[in-house]
Amino acid sequence: MSSAVQQVCELLGAALKHADYGKVVQLVGELSGMLKERSQTASLIDETRHDLLLRLVEELPQVDFEGRKDIVALVSLVSKLQVGGSSSSRSKEAGGLKDSSVISKQLISRLAKRYAEVPDLSLNYGILLREFCRCPGISRHALESRVLYDLFLIARRGENFDLASDAFLSIKDILTRQKSLGASWILANFEEFFQKYHEILLAESDQRAAEEDLYICQRQSLKLLSDMLLDRTFMQIMLRYINSDEYLKVHMQFLRSSSKTIQFEAFHVFKIFAANPNKKPRVTRILYQNRLKLVDFLGTFLVPERNSDQQFLQDKMTVIQKLKALQLPDDTTTPSGAASNAGTSQASTNGGAASNAGTESTTQASTTG
Repeated sequence: MSSAVQQVCELLGAALKHADYGKVVQLVGELSGMLKERSQTASLIDETRHDLLLRLVEELPQVDFEGRKDIVALVSLVSKLQVGGSSSSRSKEAGGLKDSSVISKQLISRLAKRYAEVPDLSLNYGILLREFCRCPGISRHALESRVLYDLFLIARRGENFDLASDAFLSIKDILTRQKSLGASWILANFEEFFQKYHEILLAESDQRAAEEDLYICQRQSLKLLSDMLLDRTFMQIMLRYINSDEYLKVHMQFLRSSSKTIQFEAFHVFKIFAANPNKKPRVTRILYQNRLKLVDFLGTFLVPERNSDQQFLQDKMTVIQKLKALQLPDDTTTPSGAASNAGTSQASTNGGAASNAGTESTTQASTTG
């Protein structure tokens, strides 16, 4: 039976070599059927060499719409069989990724780069990349090979909403599907990671096709950031992040956004800074110098838009209480930059619908460690 699979793979390789895409699609269908029917999947997958899958990915733009769907289905199937079987000893070795795996390092990197090279097929490439990252070994390689940074660039400079949004889906999967892995990698690359992440947050509108694209990019990046900082797995990252006065200024500026939703998402990051009982002196000083403006601003923040959101109202009251209780730190070091300019005296008081992380989570995250 395995010889039949080998024969189809050889025919498929020949069809790709001669650019006979009709034959390619036909053989892809046959191979998918064989893999679905066989119970001894491991040996069959070994015969579906990674170079063949790489060539299929490379030739995806040359195939018609239905053929692309078939190729994506085949590569996804191989991924599931390769990394989805928890009983497979192969998937457990080295975190599920070996140089001989059909899901090769080259293939993973190529998928990420193809996002930008062929925007029309970004959704196809995104499906495959996210499918592969179900395996810890693949996620680890995606992180170690800096695939994330390729996706950051796409999210920041994406030509359209679909492209940027799909890139963000992949970013989120790589970082949070295997949370402990993602958290460890971010912590080990903290400065570089957040430098590049803030480039997305602070991108100027003239760098993107439209103001709407900038809004989408900022909203998604703020939402992912708040979700991570409020997740216990990312505790050490949160504690380090909220000790930065520069990061605090970023989110105070976002509280002044003309977008209600951006304001709302920024608040969920800002509240972690405010609720932290162990603030660094520079962070405390900025909040103290701006406390009156912030308290006044928060008093009408997102009123009446979110008057029925009890959790948000509780969060807001907690932050106001923390700000009112602030005392000037003994440390006399002046924060870098003009702290008073980080205030929110001109902030819009509009708001919008977005998912909420509660005060309880904020308090737990802030008081741990």
